[in-house]
Amino acid sequence: MSQYMKDDIIAESAVAPGCALHGSIEVLDSSNLKSVSAHVKNQIDELGRESAEAQDLTAPITSTEKLASREGDRLYALLMQKDSSTNGVESQWVAGYLKVGRRHLFLFPPSGKGRVDERDVLCVLDFVVTLHHRRQGCGRALFDAAISAEEDIVPARLAYDRPSAQMVHFLERQYDLSDLEMQPNRFAIHTSFW
Repeated sequence: MSQYMKDDIIAESAVAPGCALHGSIEVLDSSNLKSVSAHVKNQIDELGRESAEAQDLTAPITSTEKLASREGDRLYALLMQKDSSTNGVESQWVAGYLKVGRRHLFLFPPSGKGRVDERDVLCVLDFVVTLHHRRQGCGRALFDAAISAEEDIVPARLAYDRPSAQMVHFLERQYDLSDLEMQPNRFAIHTSFW
């Protein structure tokens, strides 16, 4: 189990503020991915492909294979339940996920005059919510669960890997982070990061 969690299930989305759907947010990492059903793994891989396509990337950032091989990365998955009368059909589906991990980054402070700040930073590496589950509080529930569990860190102290326009809009709307600065390494940080 991840050293960051007491339990796989970190929040019931029915209890998470603003989330209109009932499900659980579970943290997946290289240590517990083997216990996840093939059905859920396939959905994570498909969402990873959709996320890459939405960002015009040539390959997915997120897949269960990459998650299994990269120790320290964590995927917060919003798992929804179908009713129990599915006659043996898989009853869970992934409504979205947020992938985080530490990266060693070279950052340039806004008034650093060429100074480089080298540090390990908790980064948002990928974030996706299915079209059907958007605008229902699912993204906010995922984000809040992750930042609370990780180090009780605030969104302004995270680095964002190649944030899409949708991600920037989400951060502005949900967390009032309107001043993201792109770094040469394609990570974005908020002006109050420093």
